Amino acid sequence: MTTTRELVNSAPISRLQIRVLIVCLIANMAEGYDLLSISITVVPLADAWGLTGTQTGLLLAMGPVGMAVGALVLAPLSDRYGRRSQLIVSLVTITAFIGLSGAATDVTQLAVFRLLTGIGMGGLLPILTITIGEFAPLRRRAAAISFVSVGFPLGSAAGGAGAALLMASAGWQSAFVLGAVLTLIACLLVVAFVPETPDFLDTKNTPDVKQKRADLLTRMGIDPDEKTETLPSQPSGSSTSQDRAHDVGFAIRSSQMGAVALLFLVAITTQYFCSMWLPKLLVLAGMSPDGGSSGVLLLSLGAAASGLAIAALSTRFSLFTLITVFAMLSAVLLAVFSLLSSDLAFALVVAPILGLCQCATSVSVYALVPALFSADNRSAAMGLGIGISRIGMTLMPLGVGILIDMSWTPEAIFQLMIIPTLISVALAYYLWRSSRSAAVGRSWKAAAATSPASSDMSA
Repeated sequence: MTTTRELVNSAPISRLQIRVLIVCLIANMAEGYDLLSISITVVPLADAWGLTGTQTGLLLAMGPVGMAVGALVLAPLSDRYGRRSQLIVSLVTITAFIGLSGAATDVTQLAVFRLLTGIGMGGLLPILTITIGEFAPLRRRAAAISFVSVGFPLGSAAGGAGAALLMASAGWQSAFVLGAVLTLIACLLVVAFVPETPDFLDTKNTPDVKQKRADLLTRMGIDPDEKTETLPSQPSGSSTSQDRAHDVGFAIRSSQMGAVALLFLVAITTQYFCSMWLPKLLVLAGMSPDGGSSGVLLLSLGAAASGLAIAALSTRFSLFTLITVFAMLSAVLLAVFSLLSSDLAFALVVAPILGLCQCATSVSVYALVPALFSADNRSAAMGLGIGISRIGMTLMPLGVGILIDMSWTPEAIFQLMIIPTLISVALAYYLWRSSRSAAVGRSWKAAAATSPASSDMSA
């Protein structure tokens, strides 16, 4: 029997798939702004409410804590109830509580609202990635996920500029109101234009779901009863990770899931280390405050370019290769950066390249999950990986702060972060070997099932 995935893989890209891609890009832009909103409001809030350093840190930490909870708790629900419903629930949650954040009257209220907003964001990000991956044909999956990842930094940059103008005339509350409006628009677009994903529908076997599956395929310009043909082979040297890891189907309770979770932890925590601590460490190394701010801005610009880079490269190289190459480049750049971090001209040249390499590693990790897990546990795997990474994002600032208090130099801290970057390379190699072993096992089983001897035995 031809599966829905096989039909989608063999068909050309439809207008419906393009609409889903654009809507998910907009939703990711809204989430990028929502995460930034507390960072741009905390300065005027500190003046208005007389916040202590501890209270400020609490407000900044609530979002990542909530995101960890949302990714671990909400994301797996989509494996049971569907991707579309989880997208809507997450967006409604974000809209409600970021809007209420603008009405908060004290730090406790705002901390609670930020925690609940974070839960919604934690449930959204994994399902956005899964939704994109399940609408895209296998040969374009990594490119689609990478393209949509650009929305996060774009939303932060564009939304942040708009919020700065609003706050100048309407106060800090307007930044949260803007976030609620943008997220509500994204939610309405999902309701109007994003149906349930074909992969999820293929996991159900009721008459109603079968009819939805047929209707969806028809809207995508695919005959639900057509037989698939083998796709043209990739050009020499262009084998992708999707080809190698197609239907690997790793289990949630497996060493491979542990490796994926650890890969999320080291890749994303290292990326956030630079984005959060680069200005402070550059100033400690002797650079002016303006120079430190310029460094992190250029780092963000490089991160924004990474999605487009992966979208282009993933059609020619495997995701395992991309993770390895960009992680190794990150390690080299961190080492060089640690030696020359006080040189403003050098830092401004290296920062965007470092941002591109680190974010490209993270984007490749996100794109890898749909290839390694099947549709019935894909969201749980993505949620677990993202949830673990958010725990790292929460603990990492505390750890770096302790090292600074212990008189560690910026050079030594940059060098320390080389270790998790190299761990990313080792984990990518382990998962590559595991996926190859799984592919060989499937080949042997398929050969045995179709051999004359097996046919005689079954007879």
